Amino acid sequence: MNSTFLKLAQSLGFKKDIDNLKSNTTEGIDSVSEVYDLLLTNIDRINVLESSLSGTSVANGSSGTSGVNGSAGSSGISGENGLSGTSGESGSSGTSGANGSSGTSGESGSAGSSGTSGGNKKVAFSPMNISSCDTAPTAGTTQFYYLTIAEMDMTISKAKLWGYSGNDTVLFGIYRGTFGSHTLIGEGSAVCGLGPNVIDIIPKAGQTLDVTTGENLIVGFYPAGTSWRTIYDIGINDLIFGITNTSNINSMPSTISGTATAVRFALTLY
Repeated sequence: MNSTFLKLAQSLGFKKDIDNLKSNTTEGIDSVSEVYDLLLTNIDRINVLESSLSGTSVANGSSGTSGVNGSAGSSGISGENGLSGTSGESGSSGTSGANGSSGTSGESGSAGSSGTSGGNKKVAFSPMNISSCDTAPTAGTTQFYYLTIAEMDMTISKAKLWGYSGNDTVLFGIYRGTFGSHTLIGEGSAVCGLGPNVIDIIPKAGQTLDVTTGENLIVGFYPAGTSWRTIYDIGINDLIFGITNTSNINSMPSTISGTATAVRFALTLY
């Protein structure tokens, strides 16, 4: 068969350019399959030609030169990009987590210490009111005491003594109880002169200057000199209600003693 195609190629000029074979057809040759179809169509003619050529030896022709490589085909056009897919629906929101439990309350801070009680500035009473006084005692280093009654619930912090004349350091004291049984609860001192003189009262150790309405109190003073005089009124001259003592002292005594006196010196406690 190879020899038949070789003879056919030589007879038909296959070694010539393929365009020569294309010119022998009406529509031209577009593929090898058309050449194959053409040969099948003319198989009878080819067989006759092969018979006429049988037996004649023909020398092999020289090998043809290799054809030039065809140029590379151009790259195909890139296809259009596909449309982007639509976004999926958003997932439903998760349920909110339960609230955390409240933290335990911190421990309460300790209570602050109470402040010290101040003297009550809004209340006062006068065992002997200044407006009731009508005389003044003789100046001298003499102690004077008399019984009185607390007229309200209060904390005593000051005593006001009225000076008639002179100028001396005056000691002052307050006692809880009566002349038969009493306790010094506070004392103070100041240089006193003419007019009102204010003496700050300091509670004694272990005592308080708080008094209650109706409580028995004793008040007393001592001028440490022979110049200052106060003013007073006359009361009952009896040891139950008033006592005087001419002894010199440096502080108010814890126990009162002396003789009866009617002197009730002007005084306001507040």
